[in-house]
Amino acid sequence: MGLGVGIGCVVVAGLMLRERVARDQARLLQAEAERHRLEKNFLEARLQLMQAQVEPHFLFNTLANVQHLVETDPAAAGRMLQSLIDYLRAALPQMRESTTSLGREIDMARAFLEINRVRMGARLDFAIDVPEPLKCRPFPPMMLISLVENAVKHGVDPCCECGSITIRAAEEDGKLKVSVADTGEGIRPKKGGGVGLANIRERLKTLYGTAARLVLEENAPRGVVASIEVPASS
Repeated sequence: MGLGVGIGCVVVAGLMLRERVARDQARLLQAEAERHRLEKNFLEARLQLMQAQVEPHFLFNTLANVQHLVETDPAAAGRMLQSLIDYLRAALPQMRESTTSLGREIDMARAFLEINRVRMGARLDFAIDVPEPLKCRPFPPMMLISLVENAVKHGVDPCCECGSITIRAAEEDGKLKVSVADTGEGIRPKKGGGVGLANIRERLKTLYGTAARLVLEENAPRGVVASIEVPASS
């Protein structure tokens, strides 16, 4: 009888220990889930903050240009205003997103370039070479437009009587590569430009770790080619 009681106590103790271990594991899993949730919220907030750092003066400068053109060239003012509407239609939904499609980013870049072509006239030409199947691919928002802004502001605008910007996209070795090539000043220290590029690198690291990168190269015979490479996914 004493042996039976002893065995019973051991069994009960074992069950209690197993229950306590299960409770401890459940608490650990809950704490881990909460940690992941907080990390996700932090990263989302960080991404939104970085995305909000897109050129803040662009909208006001464009509206000032429209106001001036209304008095001097109403037809050009109408074209610029329509391009601004297209830009905002593409840009505003993406401010709070961590990913969008390459096609929507291209639409925003095209509208931005149209605005600047009205402003700069014959000094700016541009081309977009992006295969249709790639336009539905996921792509991080507000990065391509930063490269295009740099190409205009720090490349073509300061130096060229006539310059061009070309946007291309291709898929190679499991990577989606999107490039912006300009025929401007080339690679040199630029006031303000480094902040935007550092922003892109930080966001790529946050989103993809080491699986994505930003590459800057000389564009022969002059200018810069800036490329973003991210994992390709359909």
